[in-house]
Amino acid sequence: MSSPARVATAGEPPPPVVSDTRPLRSELAWTAVGEPEEQYLTVSTDPDGTVVVTGEVDLFSAPTLEQVVRAAVEGGEGNVVIDLARVRFMDSAGLNILIRCFKPLDEQGRRLVLRSPQDTVRRTLELGGITTLVDVET
Repeated sequence: MSSPARVATAGEPPPPVVSDTRPLRSELAWTAVGEPEEQYLTVSTDPDGTVVVTGEVDLFSAPTLEQVVRAAVEGGEGNVVIDLARVRFMDSAGLNILIRCFKPLDEQGRRLVLRSPQDTVRRTLELGGITTLVDVET
């Protein structure tokens, strides 16, 4: 049985809060505490150059997505294709990454192609105005 939490009295500083909920980082994946990596975010590149994203793209995991997509933008020719079929959630941090990766492609006459987003992700892309900038394949 755990001991009851200590409560600070007047004039006494509050007790320290010990908690570590930061995501853990591996090569190209983030994991939330208590979740297997593949359930939070995994980003890989197929042999044909398609960036395959699985899980959730949010403030904590977006840098991992950016790292892989930027490598595809800088290291390749032609369009950059991102497969979103297995992305369950994307917030404004993910939209920001897509916009920042779209700009250099557009300047080079290349396209950013988003493949097979789920309905919830597609709605986020539409609300964020991304669908007017990039190609979305179903």
